Amino acid sequence: MKLQFLHKKVPFSCPEGMLNLVMDDTMNSYSMSVNHLDNLPDSTIKPDGNFFKAVKGKVFLVIFFLIFSVVGYSQTTFSFGVSGGYDHNFNYLTGLTNTTSSSFPDFNFGVDGILNIGEKMRIRAELKYSNMNLTRNWNFNSQDLTRFDKSVLYISNLDLCPRFDYKLLTTGKFDLYASAGFHFEFNLGNYERSTLANGDKLTTNLMSRDFTKTQAGAVGGLILKYNVNPSFGITLAPDYTYFFDQFSTKNDYNMQRIGMNLGVEWKF
Repeated sequence: MKLQFLHKKVPFSCPEGMLNLVMDDTMNSYSMSVNHLDNLPDSTIKPDGNFFKAVKGKVFLVIFFLIFSVVGYSQTTFSFGVSGGYDHNFNYLTGLTNTTSSSFPDFNFGVDGILNIGEKMRIRAELKYSNMNLTRNWNFNSQDLTRFDKSVLYISNLDLCPRFDYKLLTTGKFDLYASAGFHFEFNLGNYERSTLANGDKLTTNLMSRDFTKTQAGAVGGLILKYNVNPSFGITLAPDYTYFFDQFSTKNDYNMQRIGMNLGVEWKF
C-alpha cells in the first residue's frame, strides 16, 4: 500500500506565498546558526544575562541601605524630574545579516525621583521607557509588487537607573553635575511590522527574537542644570552606558549606548 501526501502550492505572487518564502529563509538561517552552535565546545557558549543574575540581589541591597542611611540627614530635600531624549546603541547589529540596520531613531522618556543631600550630593532613581528598533531588508529577486520589501522590529524596554550625582561647580544660574550609577533594562515586549513593495503594511512575526531580555550595565554622564528659580530648573544630560552582556549571541562585543536627554526638575 502506498501513501501519498499532497502539498498545497501557494503562488509566489500571493502575500501568503511570500510569507512562506520569508519563513523558509528565516528558518534556514536559524537552522544554520543552531548547527554552528552545536559544533562549538560548551565552554564557548555564554549564558544569557549571567552577570545580572549574579549581582542583582547584592546591588539592590546596597542601594536600599544607602538610601536608608541618608533619609534622616537634616539637610535633605526632595526633587522630581521629567525627561526624554535620543539614544544611539552600539555593537548590537554585529554578526547579524548584513541587511539588518537601525533605520529609525531610538528614544526614551521617563521620570526621576531625587533625594538632595546638602548642596553638593544627590541620590537619584530614574524610571524610563526606552525603545530600540531593527530593520531588515529582504531583497527578493522579484518584480512582483506583493513581495516583502522590509520588516521593522520595535523593542520596548523598562529601564531602572539608580544613580549618584555630585555638583562639580556653580556659575550664575547654572549647575554642573557628574553622575554615575547602574542601568537595569527589562524587555516589555516587541512589535513587528512589514512593508510590501506596493506600500501595503502587514503585522508579521518574521524576525528573530533571540536577544538578551534582561540587561545590566554601568552608566555615567554629566548634568547641566539651568535654575530658572530656586524651585524649578531645566536640565541637559549626556550619558554613556556599558552593558555587561551582548545584545545577541551573534555579537562580538557587549552592547553600549550613548544618549542625550532634555528635562525639567521641581524641588520641594
